[in-house]
Amino acid sequence: YLTSEEKSFILQWTEDGKTQAEVAKLLRRNKATISRFLKRYKATGTLAASPKPGRPRFFTARDDRCISRAYKSNRTASTRSLNGILESNDGLGMSHMTVWRHMKEMGAKKRVLKKAVVIRKPNVIKRLRWVKARSRWTVELDWKCYIFSDECSVQLGQKNSRVVL
Repeated sequence: YLTSEEKSFILQWTEDGKTQAEVAKLLRRNKATISRFLKRYKATGTLAASPKPGRPRFFTARDDRCISRAYKSNRTASTRSLNGILESNDGLGMSHMTVWRHMKEMGAKKRVLKKAVVIRKPNVIKRLRWVKARSRWTVELDWKCYIFSDECSVQLGQKNSRVVL
């Protein structure tokens, strides 16, 4: 899309006698873009873009805000459950796919939630003692004697549950 500044430059430069190719080179745009703009400007006489084709939106900006509010307050809820919340609270009847499209416009992505590790109080005390006992250790003398490994869990036969965040 051409900005209004670019459109005014195109008109000014073509009135000054520059060719469409020269204008395209100056703006680093395709020559066909310049040509289409000039043709549309001569036909309509205005810099404003023509209305875009397509079906008009069914939901209003207020409805979008309702969806956004429901999404932000229930980040872990599925689109179907959000749909139910919207229908009961705001009277918005729509499909869960419509809810998903609106959420995508707001920047929502599917993510797998990681469960938070809950450490019991006795283990917190033990870990703290362990860290304090080794707080003055150096890499060269002490830590080279230890090997640390990462742990991962594998769950067989369970469905991969993705949550929209």
